[in-house]
Amino acid sequence: MNTSKFIIVSHRGYSSKCPENTFSSFDLSIQKGCNHIEFDLQLTKDKIPIVIHDDTVNRTTNGIGNVRDLTYKEISYLNAGLWFKTSEKLFTNEKIPRFDEMIERYSKKTHMYIELKSSDFMLVEIVAELLQKRDVLKMSSNDLFEIPNITIISFNKELLKYSKKVLPFVRHGFLSFIADQDNITTANNIGCYAVFPHYLTINESFVPECSERALFVGSWGFSNVDQVIEIIPFGVRGVTVDWPLEVDRIMNKKFDWYHEGS
Repeated sequence: MNTSKFIIVSHRGYSSKCPENTFSSFDLSIQKGCNHIEFDLQLTKDKIPIVIHDDTVNRTTNGIGNVRDLTYKEISYLNAGLWFKTSEKLFTNEKIPRFDEMIERYSKKTHMYIELKSSDFMLVEIVAELLQKRDVLKMSSNDLFEIPNITIISFNKELLKYSKKVLPFVRHGFLSFIADQDNITTANNIGCYAVFPHYLTINESFVPECSERALFVGSWGFSNVDQVIEIIPFGVRGVTVDWPLEVDRIMNKKFDWYHEGS
């Protein structure tokens, strides 16, 4: 699906067709040919990194409470699929994955975009320890477009800065809501290889400015495929979406360079 010129990242897995941040979602993404997967990490009360976006379990499980106030054992009893409504399939046995399970299951066949959500700096240390213990750090030396691979991303500047200090040879990317000079400078100062602003704030001058500072530009926040197509002329080289296969299909139809670069 992805080419040597453009990257499509599945947002929390194939989250338009499966419950976000679940094995079903990541498995479907890989099955459909999208092996660039993004997921979120939070820390439980007993300092286990788990794959969930929100600070609470309320929205995506049948439980209630803050992730940081619940032990992993308590969270392991929750169902992370019942909330997801689809006419095609019922997700009655979905659990919230642990980060070590993600490494075991996907590190050898995907590019994992690991988003640090928790503001607890211990998350960085635990992630680093697990990556080292599972011999995943060596993958960070691969070319950006190669599989397997890892990238660490976050909106939290201080957490990202600390992560880059702990894991200096791993690619880091700065997520932002705005495409501006301040965020370009922040990404450079941290030592990031990339900046990922919301697509609505990107204009025709932003990508050239990033290129001058040796920064890759990807984007997020899309509600439909047409929005992806609209920003391609600005030079964005990657997108994070809930429907990766649909983007791949329309990119193939509209841009010769896309399939020529595969």
